[in-house]
Amino acid sequence: MEDLLAIAGRQIDTFLDVQTNDEFYREVDKVRRSSDSISFVRSSRYPIALDAACAGLITRCGAGIWEIVHRCITTGRVEFTPSLSEQLKNFTKPYLEGVVRSLTERTSQAANGIFQPTASEVARVRAVANLETEIDLFCAVLSRVPQPAQYQPPHIINIHGSSVASLQTGNHASANVTTLTVGSRHIDVAAALAQLKAELIAAKVDGTPMFLVQEAEAELAKTPPQQSRLKGFVNAIGGCVNGMIEVGTKLPGAIEGAKRAIDMLPM
Repeated sequence: MEDLLAIAGRQIDTFLDVQTNDEFYREVDKVRRSSDSISFVRSSRYPIALDAACAGLITRCGAGIWEIVHRCITTGRVEFTPSLSEQLKNFTKPYLEGVVRSLTERTSQAANGIFQPTASEVARVRAVANLETEIDLFCAVLSRVPQPAQYQPPHIINIHGSSVASLQTGNHASANVTTLTVGSRHIDVAAALAQLKAELIAAKVDGTPMFLVQEAEAELAKTPPQQSRLKGFVNAIGGCVNGMIEVGTKLPGAIEGAKRAIDMLPM
């Protein structure tokens, strides 16, 4: 676990460096170019516009932190432990707090000290809540995955000329030919929904589509989740954002990815 989080930490550092430097100054430049009037930069509207830009970056950073951590721990096939949720929260919290502090300080400097973090504070609270919710959801789904049992070598009987390779003997014994891990499908859907939410945030899509993602996450946490309802939520998201998606965004792929993951769930 520690080695996976170390990898995630290095990726997060790189990601946040880009957000607090390149992306921040790009957003400041957008705000300045939004009006040709010099008086705009000197007006009270300018720090408010910077505050909104800062809020957008905070939201993006919160989603990005979880996306990186989630990718690392799912690729590494981390197993559930009762302390996993707290461990992930303790790992991600300093990164989010640090980037919020850095962005608000730079925003204040860009606004010449005339800055009241209003929208950015709301974004901070939401980012913390969303991050903790994503972690709790991930751990809730992971806890339902059957953990591997301690290996017990089978009692093998070789039968000459038989097509059966082995028989397992003893009380209640059986020979398993195929093992289906249903829990892994739930993890795939959780990962797809997390990716979809991240792409909605990146595309600056809020409102109904984001609400539908949260409804889908709530449905996935049920035992068992209804595949038809999950499909309905994702299809509705696709209908909501149809015609709103900018060229080059990854949102269409995220929607299709969620549909494919849901289709793999057992009926």
